[in-house]
Amino acid sequence: MHNFAIKLAIIFSVAAVRPAIAEPPVKQAYFRSEPTELRFSDAASRNAKEEDLASRLSKGTMEERVAAAGDLWNGHSRRHAGRVLKFILGSASELAVGTNLKRSIEDSLKPEAIFRELRDGDNLWGLWLACLRPHESLVPELLAELNKEPPNRPEVILALGKSGDKRAVQPLLQLLGNSNYRLPGDAANALGYMAFPEVEQNLMEALSRDNPWLKVNACSALGKVGSRRALPALQRIANDKRYTGALAVRYTAASAIEAITKRNPEQAAPSNGDKPPY
Repeated sequence: MHNFAIKLAIIFSVAAVRPAIAEPPVKQAYFRSEPTELRFSDAASRNAKEEDLASRLSKGTMEERVAAAGDLWNGHSRRHAGRVLKFILGSASELAVGTNLKRSIEDSLKPEAIFRELRDGDNLWGLWLACLRPHESLVPELLAELNKEPPNRPEVILALGKSGDKRAVQPLLQLLGNSNYRLPGDAANALGYMAFPEVEQNLMEALSRDNPWLKVNACSALGKVGSRRALPALQRIANDKRYTGALAVRYTAASAIEAITKRNPEQAAPSNGDKPPY
């Protein structure tokens, strides 16, 4: 009995000093680092490990870059997912070292895989995949998500905008008139991605609202879909010195004017002697 107690004590002592088995990385580890398209303020959360992997994606050997790309994708890094796609489908696409990762990424971008993420997985990651790889079959699911008024509505709105699907136009126009501070601006941004000329009038009317977030996004959207009709309203904002501060409303209006005139070189911007604030 005495010998048994000694053996038992030895077993417990060995177990106590045995190193713990590392747990697999959490897939949602990086989801709080928002991509530029979803930035709502200058306050941006960053993940040190995520940024280190992003650095290795840019500067490492090909093997290190592929490994970093895999970690970023499997970690659901929305902030760097676009760069991962560009790398894997571009620089690494012909290399055997990235073949398995490329196949895995392509599989995760199929509509049925995105559906699974939206419904039963990491919803935010699924919404970002819908932005990166729009598909018409996803639109009903996104519209249903929007009607639930989830906390991640900005992501749903952006995914609908990136879809370019006309079924999303009316719901987005309704949000454009919402009294909430953020949502109308998000809707304006989404409508700009859709590039339907018929939304121009709604975006022009939005410029008169006392909402800087809406103004800056409506200006940006008009830069993508606007015609000569939008130039006077944009010029008034570009020349109005009241629009200063963190949101570059005047600069965005001036940039939209430049984009419209380049797209329509025969249509000159209104000339009133004032130089836009570039």
